[in-house]
Amino acid sequence: MAARYLFPIYALLVVSLFYLGAEAFAASRGYELSVRSAELYFLLAGFLLACWVDRDRASRSFSASFDFPFYVIFFWALVVPYYLLRTRGKSGILPTLLIFILALGPTLITLIFSGDTP
Repeated sequence: MAARYLFPIYALLVVSLFYLGAEAFAASRGYELSVRSAELYFLLAGFLLACWVDRDRASRSFSASFDFPFYVIFFWALVVPYYLLRTRGKSGILPTLLIFILALGPTLITLIFSGDTP
């Protein structure tokens, strides 16, 4: 049961590691990934988080509008931390920090591996 419940999170970790690895590889060679790949990453991350939030929301009796998953898909960097802090209180701070790392990770990887300073 727990493995099926957490499948979207595991898939998100795999997708994130793949994308961050590709970003690091491209930046270390002096290239940039296309804007479309970044858009795809954020859309896929939002979709996987929306799947997980929908499953988690049912188990926690969190009432929200029927279009809450839509907001998660397109605004996941803001909506998921809100959801985590509302449903978990102080114990939602660490997962919220991890969500911010997922959101800012590609930019940080590019800055680290490209050798450029902002």
